Amino acid sequence: MVDAAETATSLTSGLEKAEFLADRTLVDASIKNLSVLGEAAAHIPRRDHPAVARRTVTNVARHAQPHHPRVLRCEPGEHVWGTINDDLPVVLAELHQLVERQGFEQD
Repeated sequence: MVDAAETATSLTSGLEKAEFLADRTLVDASIKNLSVLGEAAAHIPRRDHPAVARRTVTNVARHAQPHHPRVLRCEPGEHVWGTINDDLPVVLAELHQLVERQGFEQD
């Protein structure tokens, strides 16, 4: 999950919004990483890891999907940009805290 979140974040690093939106490959790669993040989040037992906002992580991924109602009202990639730059830093911080507390190893 951390890897997918960090990859999605790194895809927009140093770019202006217009640059990101103009590159369909970056938009598609970002959507894929957010989807991986959401799929993995769906398997986190809430009772075991309540500190991870599973609903938030799942919503981040869901909102990156092209068929989601919020996404249909935007240009392709618009919502993905916002998700990565506004929501993902919070989610990533929570994931890093979980990894640290639980002693999980990152590959």
